[in-house]
Amino acid sequence: MWSNSRAPDAAYIRAALLRPRFLQLLDVASEVGLARLRKEWSLLEKEDSPEARRCAATTRRILKNMAEGIG
Repeated sequence: MWSNSRAPDAAYIRAALLRPRFLQLLDVASEVGLARLRKEWSLLEKEDSPEARRCAATTRRILKNMAEGIG
């Protein structure tokens, strides 16, 4: 997927959210903004996929820490 230059940016953002690594998500946030990351995460949570449930605690913690660091 990362090699598909035609994929919409939401696909890249969601892939990063489902494989949460702080530095990678920080890079994404610097490109699209924390609000966009949170929006995409909200949509993933609503979908309630096994992948989203698996990484939910880690992703929420990272997004919370990023928000606290910014503001």
